[in-house]
Order: sequence, then structure tokens, then C-alpha cells
Amino acid sequence: MRVKEIREIFLDFFEKRGHKILPSSSLIPQADPTLLFTNAGMVQFKKYFLGEEEPEHINVATVQRCLRAGGKHNDLENVGRTTRHMTFFEMLGNFSFGGYFKKEAISMAWEFVTEYLKIPKEKIFATVYEEDEEAEKIWRSETDVRDVFKLGKKDNFWTMGDEGPAGPCSEIIIDRGEEYSKDHNCSGVICGCDRYLEIWNLVFMQYNLLKDGSLQPLKRKNIDTGMGLERVASVVQNVPSVFDTDVFQPLRKVLESEVPGISKDIVAVRVILDSARASAFSIADGIMPSNESRGYVIRRIIRRALRFALNYKDEPFLHKIAVEVATSMSDFWTHLKDKIETIEKAVRAEEERFFETISRVLPIFVKEVSDLKSAGEKEIPAEMVFTFWDTHGLPIDLMKEIAQENSLFIDEQKLEKIIEQKKSLSRKKREEEENIKKRLFYFVGRDFTSEFIGYSTLQSELQVIYIFDNKFERVSYAKQGNEYFIVTEETPFYPEGGGQVGDKGEILGRNGFARVSDTKKLGNVILHRVKVEKGEISLGDKVLLRVDEKKREQSARHHTTTHLLHSALRRILGTHVRQMGSLVEPKRLRFDFSHHSPLSLQQLEDIEHMINEWIMMNMPVEHENMKLEEALKKGALAFFGDKYGKIVRVVKIGEVSLELCGGTHLRKTGEAGILKIIKETSSASGIRRVEAVAGWELLNYIREKEKFVEEIANVLKVSPQDIIPRLITIIDEKKKLESEVESLRKKLLFKISEPVIKEVNGLKLVFDLLEGVGRKELGDMVDNLRSKFADSVVILLSYKDDRISIVCGTSDGGKLDASEIVKELARFLGGSGGGRRDFAEGAGKIKKSKEEILSYIQKIISEMSR
Repeated sequence: MRVKEIREIFLDFFEKRGHKILPSSSLIPQADPTLLFTNAGMVQFKKYFLGEEEPEHINVATVQRCLRAGGKHNDLENVGRTTRHMTFFEMLGNFSFGGYFKKEAISMAWEFVTEYLKIPKEKIFATVYEEDEEAEKIWRSETDVRDVFKLGKKDNFWTMGDEGPAGPCSEIIIDRGEEYSKDHNCSGVICGCDRYLEIWNLVFMQYNLLKDGSLQPLKRKNIDTGMGLERVASVVQNVPSVFDTDVFQPLRKVLESEVPGISKDIVAVRVILDSARASAFSIADGIMPSNESRGYVIRRIIRRALRFALNYKDEPFLHKIAVEVATSMSDFWTHLKDKIETIEKAVRAEEERFFETISRVLPIFVKEVSDLKSAGEKEIPAEMVFTFWDTHGLPIDLMKEIAQENSLFIDEQKLEKIIEQKKSLSRKKREEEENIKKRLFYFVGRDFTSEFIGYSTLQSELQVIYIFDNKFERVSYAKQGNEYFIVTEETPFYPEGGGQVGDKGEILGRNGFARVSDTKKLGNVILHRVKVEKGEISLGDKVLLRVDEKKREQSARHHTTTHLLHSALRRILGTHVRQMGSLVEPKRLRFDFSHHSPLSLQQLEDIEHMINEWIMMNMPVEHENMKLEEALKKGALAFFGDKYGKIVRVVKIGEVSLELCGGTHLRKTGEAGILKIIKETSSASGIRRVEAVAGWELLNYIREKEKFVEEIANVLKVSPQDIIPRLITIIDEKKKLESEVESLRKKLLFKISEPVIKEVNGLKLVFDLLEGVGRKELGDMVDNLRSKFADSVVILLSYKDDRISIVCGTSDGGKLDASEIVKELARFLGGSGGGRRDFAEGAGKIKKSKEEILSYIQKIISEMSR
């Protein structure tokens, strides 16, 4: 029974039993910032389990693509070491939101496993939560299960994460036979080894796990089940591991063709096959490898596979397997078809980046390790490991392996502490914000909400209801010369959010005037940061809140054009482009997005042209509040990971853009004037950044450029149109002068050197020790001297900037190896070196006299020429 058939049989089975078949959701959890990835079939139904929304269908079934490589459910380090663990897998699931409970769930699962999958009853065990007598009774009375085991909270109480839906569960375990437990003393069903394989988990979802660890009963009892498709396939196909099932065979063929000899390394094969699937599906869902959040996890998965392959291949190959994933699995996962090129480019770019890092940095690390070992050290300093990881991108796991091979120790606790210190800065900032929130809510209450009314007006007369000082202590007066936070029930001031900066403006009272320098939102409270410039403002005062109209208008220009930019990027580069961050302010817009390579000049021109064409079309910019599900069905772009409410604001620009957005916008695109992309750079690995200006700020930008051009023209004493010809002339003259200087310098250097010439075992030794001469010049001098002296060894050294440069050249017909001479001499001077047999370079740091160095060189040549 192939994987394809198992999927079909499962969906058909539950459809016939009153379940609506629904599509898989994305690997990016929709509007759920508590999760990195969709790690189970129930994630898309979380709102129904919690009773936040009513489901359209009471009973449903899905095949969900899942990734477990971060957070509570993380299988990354287990992949390769067992026959069953994967980061990416398919989960078959049936769900009920109050339609049925334990008895029906257990009965249907038993029927499917025994009658449809034909798994022998004598091989099937069940486990239940130790306090769940009802489930145990159902198993024993309604089925012929071999036995039922009662286990504790760790094994049989399911939670989605640190908070969220939870409940006791019951697992179906298959005994795969004694051959799967020969390598250890198996303790039976509870062993957790490959012999007793859990294939299906039935979760009786009846609680909500709160942040403080307490359980809150849900308003209805639900069923959430999950069966690992690849696991159950390994059982019905009777193969040793999930990686031997039919779905992996096309990938194996590509791997064995691309990396000869790797098939004998079972762990490496498993890690690479899993990585290919995880990266292909993640990239298809818009998760590009990067240094941030989800992207960093995908980078780790890819690099882990490449690290395991290093002994067999040191050039890109994984992208070919990832393409095969998309090709061979697109019959069911049809969304993969349009993403093949994106997957190939993104994985290949990541591979090239990894191998470039390895080739550039690994030799340096190996050299450092060698020096430590030579010095008799037993440990690689944790600080050194951190620097190679943090600064140079060398994988920690690879450094651990090298340490192990050299019998050196890495203090992993100390390393963790250093990494933790780096993280603590951002954590401290989050904690400070959380403390401010707590203090704020203490005064205003958690139910208080400031209403933003600034979509329709830029000024409003309102009453001051709270004033806080900089330490968030509640005060009654805001006095002249000091900064405060002022709260009103409503406000026309837009609070920073969605990438858009907070509004600036002024607050005018009968007894005082305050300048608003920023507007922020903490929880549901909008805070106006003010400095009182005249008089004072008191609690209860009626004040006029007035937004800076010009700044708001410029922010709106840049926000609307940000949406146009996003849409143009997706049309020209591909739908893999996803917003990874943005800044919208009066002076400019900045947009970070997922993409694997720099944009060409032609692509930037095409994007800019498309945006300005849309601006000139003067399309309407409309906004509408609707249910989140309705917005997503209409195709609105949502930035998954952000938390959205039941009702969302959708901004529609003509027929070219539809996004969820709470920001402020223009009424028509023509109000933007014109847009100019001023910069395109790398924001992080796998993430590009575009900066642009529009409207009045573009005019300012043009004026600055014109001023700059005029200044250059004045300096060069030419008109602006003659700048380029004049610069070409200057550069040509500069090159000519540099050539003349270089020629004169060489002649001078050759005259400065008065080398010592000695006979050593029939060879001429030409030696000199100079000062202030660079290594390149030394090389030129060596070439000059060895052309003058036949059958010679020329060695020149120079002290410069606390370093001793060493260059050696031979013209002895290959009798002596210049590389070996330099290595030995550099070691004598506390450094290192190497090169070719006839020409080598090195450096040292221990100063010695000319006589000492000459004596040591004579000794080296004497020993080598015997």
C-alpha cells in the first residue's frame, strides 16, 4: 500500500462517516505568534477548540503538512538517529468540535487500523492517561486491542505548546517485532524504542492550558487526532524505517547519484532526505533561509544536512534533491509545482553560502585548533567557538566534531552562557516592556481600550484621563519642560504599528501646550509621548489633539507605495517574496523581503516602472473591515506570525494589491506623486532590503542629488555634463602616474638591498633583512635576485607593523622546496607560511637579529640539501 493510497483511503473513510475534508494549512501558523511552525493538524482549528469562533463544519478531516523543528515539539536532533523521527512529515487527522468524543474516536481509529490498513490485532497496543479510566474502559470493551497501558502526564497528556488547547490522550502503538530491539534490553511498550512504534495519537481536547500552567475547561469537548503518514506507511509496507517508504525512493536515487558512497552512512542519508523535504515545503510556503526566526531554523536544517555530507561532497547538491521533492510530491501537494524554481534557487544559494564559509573559515579554525594542540592545551576556549559561530557562521556542531577528533574539550555550558548573554539584551528589553504593560494595566485596567479615530480626522477635542511620567508612575499634572505620556479615550494620533511610525503633532489645552514626539500602543492603550512646552496639562482637562498633517500625509504616501512595492516584487520576482519587516515614515520607506539573491538593475527598473504606472493610473485605495477568514478567502496577504483579531481591516488598491493592514493610506494612488527606489541591499542572509522615497521627499532627494552633482562639478571645474569625461581623464592620468611611481620604487628597492651571498652545500644563499618593505615588494625583489643568480635560494625578510614578512624563491632546478624552508623559518619566528616549491611566503612575530636568522637559514638549507 503506497503512501498515496493510504492518504486516499484515510480521507475516504472519514468522508463517508460525516467528516468534511479540508485542505492543509500553511507551515506558517495563521495569526498565531505562539508557534514557529504548524506542528500538528489541529493548529488551524485552534480557534474552534478554544471556542473563539464557531466552526462551519462540526466534524472534519485533513492531511496536514507539519514541521517540528522549534519550540516544544522539536525533533531536529533526533533525525537520523532513529528510524522514525523527521522534522517534516504529513499528519492524517480527524477532528470533532463537539460532534463526538472518546467512544466514537477510539472505535473509528480501531476500525481504520485493523480493517482498512490490515494491521494484525495482536500487534496493536494502546496507552491512556493514568487518570483517564473512561478511555481505558472503552479500549477494553469496544476493541480487541492486545493490552492497554496507563501512563503519566509526560506521555499521555497532550499540549500544543506552552499555552493553548490541551487534554488527555490515547496512543496506538504497533509492535514491530524483536528484530527492532536486538541492540538493547527492551522494556516493552513504554520503552520508546523503534520496536514499539506510535502511529496514532487520539487527543481528547477538553482544556485550555494557560500561561501560568493552570487548566481551564473548554466550553465543549473536542477530538483532535494525528497519525504520522510516513510512520504508518513503514508499518504497512513492512520496511525498516520511514526513510525506506516509497515516498522517499525518488529522493534516494538523486542522493546516491549526486553523492557516491553516502548510502553506507545511514544517519547522513536520513538527515539529508529529511532536510530536502523540510526545506522544499518551507520555501514553498514562503519561509526563506535567513538569520531570523523561522528562516534561521530552516537554515539550521539545511546546514545540518550539508555538515553530514561534508565527508562525501563539498559542493552544492541538496537543491537537486529538494527539486525532486517538489516534482515527485506535487501530485497531491499541487502548490509545489509553481515553486520548483524558487526552491532550487533558494536551497542552492544557501548551499553556496555554507560551502563558501567552510572553505574560507574552516582552515582558519583547524589551524587554531592545531596551534592549541601543539601548545599542549586541552580545551578550545568557548569564546573562540562563539566568535567562529557568531562572526564567521561556522556551525557549532562541526566545531564540536573537530574538537572531538583532536581530543580537545569545549565547555558547552560556558558557550551556552555566552550565547545566552547575547540573547539576554533583547529579552531584557521585552521584560521591561512587559513590566511597563503590567504597571499600565494596574492603573487603567486590562479592559480599557483607546479608540483610534484618525482614519477620518486629524484633530479632535478630548478629555485627558491618564498622565504618566517616564517611570510610568501616575501623576495629576504634566508640567512645563518635562516629558510625559498622556492618554485619552479616543485619539486621531496613529500609534506605531505595522511598520508605520507613530504620529507627531501637538496637544493644546486651556492652561498649556505640549508637543507630541511619538505615539505608541501598549496592549490596547494608546500613549502620546509629549513634552510640555508651555504651562501645564492636568487630568480632566479638555484638550485639542492635532496631528502633524504634512508628516501624516507623507507617511500615508510611503505606506500606500509600500503595498504597491510588495505587489510589484511578487509579480516580478515570484510569489515566494514575503514581507520580513518594514519601516514607513515621512522621510522614506524601507521594505525587507525574502529573496535568495541581489536584484539586477533591470529588475529594479521593472519594479520601479510598474509601481509608477500604478501611481499614474490613480487607482482608488479602499479599506473595509471584515472577518479574518473572509479576508483570507479573498486572497488578502496576511503576515503570518502577527496576531489578528476576528475582524480585520483590509486595504485594497485597485486590482493590484489586497493586504491586511491597520495603517494610514492615501485615498488614490495618484496622491503619491512618483516613487524612486534609492537603494537595494542585503538585510540578512536570504533577506533583501529596498529603500524608496515618494512625494515631497522625492523632490528633496532630487534637490540633494543636484546639489551633490553641482559640488562635484565645481571641484572639477567643469559643467555637470562634463563630469564623467573629466573623471575618466583623471583616472587615466592617475594610473599612468601610479605605474611610473611603481617602476621608480622597484628600482629604488633593488638598490637599497645589499644581500649577503653565501655558499651552502654547493648552493648560493642570497639573504637580506630589511625594514618597512611590504610583502609584495619583497616578492618582486626575490624574483629580481633569483633571475641574477643561477642555482640559488633567495630569502628576504622585512620588519613592518610588528610583523616579519618572509619571502623565499629558488632557482636551483627543484633541489630545495621553498615552501618547506618558509614553514621552518616562520616557525622559528613564531608564525606560519607556505606556498609552491619554487616560491613561498610567510610571516612571523618574534624579532631576532640578522645574524641569528642567517645562521638558522644556513642550518635549514644544510639539512635539506644533504
